[in-house]
Amino acid sequence: MQKQNAIYTDKIGLPPGALVYIGKNRTEKVTISQFEFLKGVYNETELDDFSTCNTKKKSSLVSWIDVNGIHDVTLIEAVGNQFNLDTMVLEDVVNTNHRPKAEEHEDYLFITLKTLKLIESDKDVVIDQVSLLIGQHWLLTLQEEGADTFGTIKERIRSAQGHIPQRKADYLFYRLIDIIVDNYFILTDVLGVAIEELEDKIIAAPDENMHDEIYQLRKKIALIKKAVVPLRDAISTIIKSDNNYISESTKKYFTDVYEHLVHVIEDITTLHETLNDLLNMYMSGLSNKMNEVMKVLTIFAAIFIPLTFIAGVYGMNFKYMPELAQRHGYFVVWGVMIGVAAALLLYFRREKWL
Repeated sequence: MQKQNAIYTDKIGLPPGALVYIGKNRTEKVTISQFEFLKGVYNETELDDFSTCNTKKKSSLVSWIDVNGIHDVTLIEAVGNQFNLDTMVLEDVVNTNHRPKAEEHEDYLFITLKTLKLIESDKDVVIDQVSLLIGQHWLLTLQEEGADTFGTIKERIRSAQGHIPQRKADYLFYRLIDIIVDNYFILTDVLGVAIEELEDKIIAAPDENMHDEIYQLRKKIALIKKAVVPLRDAISTIIKSDNNYISESTKKYFTDVYEHLVHVIEDITTLHETLNDLLNMYMSGLSNKMNEVMKVLTIFAAIFIPLTFIAGVYGMNFKYMPELAQRHGYFVVWGVMIGVAAALLLYFRREKWL
């Protein structure tokens, strides 16, 4: 499971609001895109820096600025200056280990959340951070990952399809959050199938490797829960907030997102309980397997105890033992030993121990 390589030592002793990137080691160039659109009007610009981004002009167009990469602290600081953002907000943006949360400020609404992606090749889960800020006619997104999370939304804007190009910034704000939450459903469905397949294998033939599979699945479930539960509270904050950036007509969509998150939480709770049951089933299966081995060993020991006794008696070095002088004494002892073993085997089979 890929997680952030967080380094907190650089922040020790620094004042609140000091910008220090905490996350994966990245060296790629940060990209900045600006989309301006509304009801048939569309303009897309790739920006080299924020000095060419005019966010303060009076316009009815929706202006969406998408920053792909948050490891360049100097650029993030320039973003903050351009949008007049609180340094504490910027500190949360560059700390990729921060819990999802939402905050209402005087000139904007801020939310940070996690994207969860499944790598098909090894079924690993990658977690990345996305921060969104919405103000009057503008929306700012800051993505940690180089791969674009909002590619499908951008294509809809370019092709003027759907409701997004016809609506205001608050609807786009909702759709960006909604697409992240939709990916949570995909991930829980995939993990649910993996758990069902693992259950079938445990029932058929449990082995030592399955313990590690259960452990890895439990870690993934815990990762999803860590991302989803705080986000539910953040969406609740947005629904209850009284601001000029989210209209009442759009808040009903956030209510739907909230319900989706509740559903995801219920799903991951069920998956977690199922994994606990699988772990108990796995341990029980190993215990039963060990009991079968011990039963076989016990049966062998029970058969050889009387045989060892007989062999021990006639292996004693007494000078006078009547049976030793018998012509067929050797074969008689063999017959007795074979008879005892056969009688024990018949007894064990009758008791259904074999």
